Amino acid sequence: MVFQAVTTGFPIRNASGMTVFGALQEALTLFYLFGMILDEKVHMTPRPAPHTRPVLPAARQRVLIVDDESAILFAYRKLIELEGFGVDTCENLFEAMAMIRTRPYLAIITDMRLQGTDNEDGIELLHFIREMQPDARVMISTGYGNEELRQTTQTLGASHYFEKPVRPSQILTALKAMSTAVPPANRMDLVDAC
Repeated sequence: MVFQAVTTGFPIRNASGMTVFGALQEALTLFYLFGMILDEKVHMTPRPAPHTRPVLPAARQRVLIVDDESAILFAYRKLIELEGFGVDTCENLFEAMAMIRTRPYLAIITDMRLQGTDNEDGIELLHFIREMQPDARVMISTGYGNEELRQTTQTLGASHYFEKPVRPSQILTALKAMSTAVPPANRMDLVDAC
């Protein structure tokens, strides 16, 4: 039942016939995500000491997470900050666009549907990112995925496509690979340098 509440995002009935939604559903989502994080941390290899990590320019260490579920924002923020990245979060398309206009990002992790179940805000955001920060990597996550959507996001330049629930190790592995790659110059870096 917990898994169903986390993955569907819709109110469901528990064994006694009560509807599970709202704050309880967010708590269940957090419980599930942190359980995944803890489970994977046990199986992951130990991280190197902080002094052995590569030092990257500040602009290349920031990640933006865009999701309309506050529990996911909270869990991903904690997970990614533990790896030494700076993290910004927002809950809708317009907040994300404002942040992308003002700060360069190594990566942007976005849900496909940000306000309701019948939209593709993630596609609109992907177009905007390619225009404003063509070198930023984009990870799309969705609970409503299909092969056509996967191909569309890849054609538009998404570097990763995940169907929910996303294993935290997948996100961390992708971010670590991005942070060690030598990225091309970002237009926002040129603005900051002036």
